[in-house]
Amino acid sequence: MSIVATAKKKQVVTREMVWTDPSVIHTLYKNTDNHVEYGVYNSKKISDDYVRENLKEILNSCGGTYSNTGYSTTPFSEKGGVPAVGACFANLMRSCIKEQKEHDRIFYYMVGKTSTNDLILKPMLSEEECSRWIRLCKLHNMLPDYVDEGSVKFIENEEEYKGKEVFISKKSAKTNYSAYTYLHGLLFVDISKISPSLTYMYLSNYRMMREHPGFVRTVIYLVDELSMDFFAAYLFGSALAMSAPGHHVISTTKHFFRISSILRRDGSKFYVDAKKYINFINGVVVGEDRLKVNLLRIRQLRAYCENPEKHDARIILRKPNSYFSCLSTIDKIKVVKTRFSAPTLVSLPQLLTKKAVKLIYAPNEEMGKLWSDFAELESKVKYEVPEMPKEFKSLKKKGVIIK
Repeated sequence: MSIVATAKKKQVVTREMVWTDPSVIHTLYKNTDNHVEYGVYNSKKISDDYVRENLKEILNSCGGTYSNTGYSTTPFSEKGGVPAVGACFANLMRSCIKEQKEHDRIFYYMVGKTSTNDLILKPMLSEEECSRWIRLCKLHNMLPDYVDEGSVKFIENEEEYKGKEVFISKKSAKTNYSAYTYLHGLLFVDISKISPSLTYMYLSNYRMMREHPGFVRTVIYLVDELSMDFFAAYLFGSALAMSAPGHHVISTTKHFFRISSILRRDGSKFYVDAKKYINFINGVVVGEDRLKVNLLRIRQLRAYCENPEKHDARIILRKPNSYFSCLSTIDKIKVVKTRFSAPTLVSLPQLLTKKAVKLIYAPNEEMGKLWSDFAELESKVKYEVPEMPKEFKSLKKKGVIIK
């Protein structure tokens, strides 16, 4: 970044726009199936190892998608455990925990598949990406410390499937296994002393690897390739890649800009208008669309994750009939001492500045002065388009055509 003096002795700050890989950073991602299979139990009566070793039997007993047996009695249920299947976690507290207030554990079995013909819109993450995602979430209190970073595994073809204990829907048993990749993972959550909102935070971020793989890949890219702050990447990635935010932990709006003018999917090909793409990604107006996110939302997410007990003092076992209320809890957090008259919207290149990072972590009482200084500096910025990196010019192997 350089500073140039104009004729009126008014400083102009020049800053280069940021190129991102259009095969990763785009808005065409689709959410996948959100089906869940889980159970609640008392760890004094049932061990995590027992659940792990008898998972198929436990899930079969509740008539899940991996069995046609219907509900039946098992040692798990005889000891008070309650298995469940559903479209989401909405009934977890109402249907399970309220029946046995002594339950202090939840297990969530995550399984999913994707056609290899749809890897741009519905990508299948690698084991390394899942491990990285779990690591990032653990570092920022979005998953508990004890979660195994290698807990998500994949089965890529029929021969490999035959040699492993993985449960696959009977409906898919007649399909060509080689056309699909299967993801499966098992999460255990100790709910003895945590709130409903934090419980949902944990379950949702593990499920992201199945329901919103494009979002997970986007956040990892922003953190690892652009060195963006994780909380900033989480919100910016939500604006880009969260196609169905109904199960999200924060308020966010995906930017449904005029896709056909910037990104176009034609069969297996993915066409990108380079000029419009870099303008949009960097927050420059394209038509009526400008990709920016609310800095205060980032601060709210950061504040909650740093001290969830402060913002939600409920204990899930004492409030079995209440709601998770994760999104609404975060939305209510006050992150400024006084309200601003101007919207606190920031773009991708702005989020990569040290001043923006300072704004994300600054005490509430310092926000007014810091934001004023930040806004004044940003008003002087003039953006320049750098040459496209060579690696982005050769994405044809991924089916990405840049014009």
